[in-house]
Amino acid sequence: DNNILNFILTCFMIFAINWGCNVATYVLPTECFPVEVRSSFYGLSAACGKVGAFLGGYFFKMIADAYGYSAIYAICGILSIGGIGIAAGYITPYWEASLCGEAKEADTYRRSIPRKEAKEEPMYSAA
Repeated sequence: DNNILNFILTCFMIFAINWGCNVATYVLPTECFPVEVRSSFYGLSAACGKVGAFLGGYFFKMIADAYGYSAIYAICGILSIGGIGIAAGYITPYWEASLCGEAKEADTYRRSIPRKEAKEEPMYSAA
């Protein structure tokens, strides 16, 4: 039946679209930024994605009316190839990265911070 095929293809399309965005927004920043700035840059990455989505939605009709949908496809292709170039140039491949080493450095940093010693007090007092 044609409806079943359309449903299956739609499911695959939604999976592919969401997988790419979620990986780029949520997984990639946690893997490529140093521990000290990871949460700040994680938010910056998410914000850049939102700004890009806003600009794409804002300019879509203007570009489509002026130049047609071929220009939209060309712009999307150019931006995608540019993104690949930026990612290849600035992101350390996972086989070269050492997230465990970063975790050890962060743990050493946390241990170097002076802390007040806690008093040993019973959890419950008999009253």
